[in-house]
Amino acid sequence: MSRAWDEEAAETYQAEDATDQITPPPVPDTDVMLSGIIGEIARAGSDGKEVHPVAVAAACLSWLSAEIGPDIYLPIGDTRHHVNLFTLHIGRSARGGKGESLGLVRRIRNTITGDREDHPCGQIHNGGLSSREGLAGAVHDGYRQGKEEVPAVADKRLWIVEAEFSNVLAQGKREGNTLLPALRDVWDGGNIQPLTKGRGMWSTHPHIALHGNVTPGELQARIEAREINGGTFNRIMMVWAERTCMVALPEPTDTGVVASLARRIEDAIRWAKGTYPTTRDSRKASLTPSAAQSWLSLYPEVKRPHPAGDLVAAATERRAPICLRIALIHAILEKSLMITPDHIRVGYAWAQYGAATAAYVLAGMGGQARDTDRERKVLAFLDKQPGKEADRRALINVCFKKHIDAKDLDRVLTPLVDDGALHRREEEPKAGGRKRVIYSLQRADNADNADNQQRRGFCHADIDADNADNENPPVQSPQSPHVVRNAESLMNAHCPQSPQSPHTSIENCPQCDGAGCHLCDDIDLEGIRP
Repeated sequence: MSRAWDEEAAETYQAEDATDQITPPPVPDTDVMLSGIIGEIARAGSDGKEVHPVAVAAACLSWLSAEIGPDIYLPIGDTRHHVNLFTLHIGRSARGGKGESLGLVRRIRNTITGDREDHPCGQIHNGGLSSREGLAGAVHDGYRQGKEEVPAVADKRLWIVEAEFSNVLAQGKREGNTLLPALRDVWDGGNIQPLTKGRGMWSTHPHIALHGNVTPGELQARIEAREINGGTFNRIMMVWAERTCMVALPEPTDTGVVASLARRIEDAIRWAKGTYPTTRDSRKASLTPSAAQSWLSLYPEVKRPHPAGDLVAAATERRAPICLRIALIHAILEKSLMITPDHIRVGYAWAQYGAATAAYVLAGMGGQARDTDRERKVLAFLDKQPGKEADRRALINVCFKKHIDAKDLDRVLTPLVDDGALHRREEEPKAGGRKRVIYSLQRADNADNADNQQRRGFCHADIDADNADNENPPVQSPQSPHVVRNAESLMNAHCPQSPQSPHTSIENCPQCDGAGCHLCDDIDLEGIRP
């Protein structure tokens, strides 16, 4: 190469291939989002583990929004808002850590409830939602079963955990099924009423929160535009979170830490519950004057239609009430009815991250098979460049020798950016024209520095558990838009480990760990792994 790529980039870019159409994964503002005791729980549940702290925090928010109950409300105009949230953790199969994100939350809840009958928690329902009647059945107003009168459920706080949220979407598509409209009514503070008067089960004033898990592929396959435009999904805060590292044998959170968190959470729940179910809407929350000013300044942004298109705009229409509900949760956990500017900032960060997730997932991550040959070529090319980075022009002209167009290059780069194998950044041109987009190799993460990195919202590349057995070629999951692999696993595909290998050996080779393999012959991995 006669000229370095950055010297070429110094020229004004006017060509179509100077920029891309790739939407990188959203990055959470964890410094703000992981606030208060919820932040403590998120960090405790993720330190030394693979799960992302934002995933733990989202599950915790949903759970506590159910436990707080309906005795405290925030009036917005003529509407009384309670704090119940619907959260949806989105992450690719074997990468999201969806089960582990609930681990510490469940331990804290179990510590509070124990075998006691006087615990302050409401009900929990684990999966299986199928109908409006089934939803009402957990918090019903009483009904007749044969000759027997079944008494009403007094405490109508309910936390629903749907590990397979795609099943809820599938049920909602069945002819005559009204589960999704019932969930909309519940979020709005309404009742669950049967379709036919005098028949079916009723639930007056239920207080229901929901936490679901889904892969992006499942969501895209199940969701329909009418469900987004109809308002179901703008009541759900979507949260993109994938594991931050790989830890083969994570340690459980210390029992003393769990007990301490449980005591503090129980104290907050008892305060928030008040005399419910005897009373409801007995305590009014409000914003401090400074919080009101903060909200006035942020309100135009959360009400502005999302620029990612009509579908995403419809899915993120309720950012404002979601922001206020989360702000109120944080105030209540401090045993206060006054929302401060700090609480508003936390709620705003969560609402905006939910919108960024919706834009990322609903904008479409593509369903085409990956071009792994070209992906490996890009990774090998970048590994040999100064700074292990290059711009699009260098990739097209030098790496592929002009045998690839801009759209095909996007299809090659998108999954690499998604997986965290590549870091994408934009630079303003020196003399006008289009922005330069630069791609650099992302360093692999490990358990030693996972704690600090995950708090910054980084989602690093690691080897997919589904592809750990190199004897079997990777297969694209029908439920996932991308096969999940990173720079190392892409470059070492079909590269068998051999302890007696005649190949050149590299000490830090992720495939053979220095035993010698084809990867060692072809690529110097120094700088990819720390």
